[in-house]
Amino acid sequence: MGPAFGEVPRLQVEEVLGDARIGMVAIEFADPDTNLEYAHRAVAAGKFVHLDKPPGSNWESFRRLLGEEDKRGLGVLRGCQWRYHPAMR
Repeated sequence: MGPAFGEVPRLQVEEVLGDARIGMVAIEFADPDTNLEYAHRAVAAGKFVHLDKPPGSNWESFRRLLGEEDKRGLGVLRGCQWRYHPAMR
């Protein structure tokens, strides 16, 4: 990491998911299926999630993710700067 981050530690995925002090994660992969996979893992670990778009290419898996976040009382915030674009309605 660059000097702007100083002594911020680099953590592995399992360290982030297993650390109770971390309540939210941002998932920003270029591959939509990787986004969805890690979002499922984060929700299962009890984390709130910011999920960049596209959130995945499997509609059923995405619906399961939203059901699981609701059941656990969490939130999955989707990146939605295009929310008013006609193609997104």
